[in-house]
Amino acid sequence: MADDSTTAQMHHAMPIMSLVTAVLALASSSFQSWSHARSIEVVQRNVLRAENVRTCRSIIDVFFQLRFKTDEANMSCPPSMELKPLVDKFGALATHLTHFREEAVWQLDTVLNWQTPSVAERAATGSGSEYQAHFVKRDASFTTLSDDCTKAAQRQLL
Repeated sequence: MADDSTTAQMHHAMPIMSLVTAVLALASSSFQSWSHARSIEVVQRNVLRAENVRTCRSIIDVFFQLRFKTDEANMSCPPSMELKPLVDKFGALATHLTHFREEAVWQLDTVLNWQTPSVAERAATGSGSEYQAHFVKRDASFTTLSDDCTKAAQRQLL
């Protein structure tokens, strides 16, 4: 008789054990899905951050090339033919960089982008002091852009 009661208890315990196992499997699967989604988000943010840093590096390089060439053009009378491609490249990189920015910084980047061609024009036509005064404003805008690039590069991955 004792065997019959033990068998009956085992028959009642089997569904409960099956349910506990199913709940644990569901919980484990849910956690794994959440963990996987989180790791994908981290990878995506890191890719965007890396692209942002790469673009920052490129735009800084182009800005200083442009600065050098405009200084050179301001010192000589004939305008340099190398200014136009640098202005265009700066504009392309600045436009690309604005896609990674908040609204306030995006507006500053856009203003700097639209004012850069006038710097190149003044370099060839303006006097040295007029050109330098015009470029000082662009330097301040560029410093803001560079500072924002630095902040973006220093953000943590997680």
